[in-house]
Amino acid sequence: MSVRRISGLMLAFGTMVVLTGCMPKVTMEELKQMRPQRPVELDHLGAFVGTWESEATMTFAGMDEPITGKGHETMEWACDGWCLLGKGEYEMGDIGKMHTVSIWSYDAKADKYRMYMANDYGETESGMATYDPAEKEWDMWSKARTPHGHMANSGEITMVADGKMQWEFTARDAFWRFKIMEGSGISTKK
Repeated sequence: MSVRRISGLMLAFGTMVVLTGCMPKVTMEELKQMRPQRPVELDHLGAFVGTWESEATMTFAGMDEPITGKGHETMEWACDGWCLLGKGEYEMGDIGKMHTVSIWSYDAKADKYRMYMANDYGETESGMATYDPAEKEWDMWSKARTPHGHMANSGEITMVADGKMQWEFTARDAFWRFKIMEGSGISTKK
């Protein structure tokens, strides 16, 4: 390690020690009172709770034929109702199975829903969503990393009836220049 790097680390550590010494004392009761109330906006995520059966069609750039798929995902409350945890399994035609894990939460400061997803194809995705209660519609956008590169995604979920939603999404290159794939489908609660 270089002398410059060691000096920087020592300065950072020294600053942290000084600042920590300046922190006011906090009681256990004060810590308990710091926990915020659960935002009412989280209740909108309740529409996703349950097990969903899905059918989808996906079109990939460079392929002549679309791929049809089907699968299921179970969404349940986690963290005492502060987020949703989803686990899914999808059959993607000749491609095979794909397994996913997702988390949805609400960011009160941004007034947006945050989403995270990972799958067994090496993809990770993080994004945001807004909800329009009058239209029962979620608008979403996200960035994904895959073993093959980065993607920028946008999509929409519409609750068309109790226990039924339709959705669509578009995946583009990270600079939004060209489409990589498009998908749409219907999901029905079991």
